[in-house]
Amino acid sequence: MDASKKSLFLTSRAFDRAVITATTEVATLPVTNLQTQRPNRKYRANAKTYRVDIDLGAGRETACNCAVVIGHNGTATATAEVKGGDSASEVNGVGAADLTSGVQSAWPPFGKPTEEDWPQYSSLFLWDNELNKRWWSLTWTDAANADNAEAGRVMIGRAFRPKFNISGNPLVGLMTTGVQRRSGFNRIFTDPRGPVSRRIDVPINTLNERDMWDSLFEMQRLLGLTEDFFFSANPAEEEYFHKWSGQFLFEDLNRFQANMQFDDYGRVWSTNFGLLELV
Repeated sequence: MDASKKSLFLTSRAFDRAVITATTEVATLPVTNLQTQRPNRKYRANAKTYRVDIDLGAGRETACNCAVVIGHNGTATATAEVKGGDSASEVNGVGAADLTSGVQSAWPPFGKPTEEDWPQYSSLFLWDNELNKRWWSLTWTDAANADNAEAGRVMIGRAFRPKFNISGNPLVGLMTTGVQRRSGFNRIFTDPRGPVSRRIDVPINTLNERDMWDSLFEMQRLLGLTEDFFFSANPAEEEYFHKWSGQFLFEDLNRFQANMQFDDYGRVWSTNFGLLELV
């Protein structure tokens, strides 16, 4: 399995507990809106470029290797760069950063998707890192944008990528509370009740025991059914990246079943769980 194609989970916990500031913001649309799980509650800059400085807090240093920006208005040439360090000056441009993601495109090589009514586009940024750092920054640049930059949700942290990946038969469906009704005079009318949400059924037939206890089980314990996270079935996907990636909730907290076999990685487990897209 190509490691770049393994599924990816990124929780919002580290970013949501951080103290964040921005180089520019509209007073009525502050940067703290990025810490809410509603991507339609925007942060808006007063410029085409902004930098968000992130203090994870003492004792919460994290070896971040992943960031995602959701519900933004980036053009086809939008880019982002993440920096990490041990002090604010190391990530805000005053001093040299300990590490950087490098400037990366907001879109896969295939380019920006073109679906007019897609709920929220997501941009994923990955880099190699094993160093725990307290301070981080995300710089968004979009000089070609005719409007000032805005975004709905940001997450940054250490991604979980299962050693054996998800199984090869995930199910993709749709969920809606909209209904069709028929009147007593046989007239049909509808009640849309909001946009249609994706539902992805994710099977994992072989799950490493450490991945189970230290990552996926713990993530569900901490997030429950109410905290959001980013999921991508294939981060290396290009044309259909946005079809298999997005902001989700756990539909239910699944049961993990031990497969009674042992190998070099210890006992393996299996599980199956549903994800619901936030729209």
